[in-house]
Amino acid sequence: MPKRETAGYILLISALIISAVLFAVVCATAAGGFYLGANGTDMYNRRQSFFLAWSCLQAARLRIIQNPQAPQIGELPVGTGSCQIIGINLNSPAAGQITIKSRADINGAAANLQMVVNAADLTLISWEDLDSS
Repeated sequence: MPKRETAGYILLISALIISAVLFAVVCATAAGGFYLGANGTDMYNRRQSFFLAWSCLQAARLRIIQNPQAPQIGELPVGTGSCQIIGINLNSPAAGQITIKSRADINGAAANLQMVVNAADLTLISWEDLDSS
């Protein structure tokens, strides 16, 4: 085969290889952007569910003030979402303390929080994000 005929063949194969590599890079970049957007939405939903669960903890403190002997647990509607007061444990983890647990879910992103307050004046002693532990 003369040299002139092989030069066109090499050029054609090189162009095809470069095109395939560029196509793969473009596809990988587009897929990465798609997943990054999904993660951003998940982070937004997680943040919203965290604050909704925190609001439930505050509502539970109010319920304790209203009825210290038998505060109600259950679901609370808040705006377009809802959260649950899972439990209110008197004298837990120690005497004179109250442990409150809440859960909220927004579009599949859930938050589970726990708060320990002083039983006398309901001041915050500690809180914990149970999903992070």
